[in-house]
Amino acid sequence: MTEPAAPPPPVVVPNVSATPNTIDATTLGCNGKTFQVVIAGGTAPYNVAATGTFDTLGPKFVPVFTPAGGVMPAQGAISISGLVDGLGNAQNRNRYDFRVVDALATTDTFKITCTP
Repeated sequence: MTEPAAPPPPVVVPNVSATPNTIDATTLGCNGKTFQVVIAGGTAPYNVAATGTFDTLGPKFVPVFTPAGGVMPAQGAISISGLVDGLGNAQNRNRYDFRVVDALATTDTFKITCTP
């Protein structure tokens, strides 16, 4: 009688990651620019969202994502626009923080800092 084969080892999927995790646009600014961040690892789909405090009437609005809504069906680059300069740096107001969540709820964060 032969022994049953051992089960294969579990597949280990790396946690989701955002690259780069920091973009410093304090010199070149953010107005009118589009930034790209690569989302990889983890398990698709992915949801990218801006976190923090935003203004209803401006000037700091929630950023615009492409693909729309920050929902990515697969790994790849997400484009972020609508960031503004001139907000000052009190309470990191010139910094935009983002969170990436994958289908298994692993997370990563990244930030873009604009000219104060």
